[in-house]
Amino acid sequence: MSNQVVVYGGKKKERDIGHEVVAWCIDKLMPRMRTLTIDVHLTNIDALGYCEEEDTKSREFTVTIQKGQTVKEMISTIIHEMIHVKQYARKELRHVEGKTMWKKSDHTDTDYHKGPSPCCTPWRSRYFMVRPRSPTYPLFFLKPHQRQPL
Repeated sequence: MSNQVVVYGGKKKERDIGHEVVAWCIDKLMPRMRTLTIDVHLTNIDALGYCEEEDTKSREFTVTIQKGQTVKEMISTIIHEMIHVKQYARKELRHVEGKTMWKKSDHTDTDYHKGPSPCCTPWRSRYFMVRPRSPTYPLFFLKPHQRQPL
């Protein structure tokens, strides 16, 4: 079985970027996983993006991204949400009986930006920003002076 990625909504360019970035993230973050099903919805929402785990057993995820972002913002947002996909798929981040669990610790009452998840840490940004540039989207990987937190 192989991973399935479907991108809905938005403009054709946004769908193309979404598919390429998700495929790249799977390759870099979860290279040995072959049973992921990821639906990416490009739509108008009240945040830059969301990641939802649809089914814990079959590794089904929905990533919702705000359409109309700049290429740079969209790529950054998708990478951020794909880190959450990795966390759910590896069971590092879980929702159990109304609690948010990071590994084995309860972080239900912890502020999102102060939580233990390495999603927003500077080393994670550096990891993505030093990779070679994409021939299709030169903004895919940013120069060190252009880095922004994910």
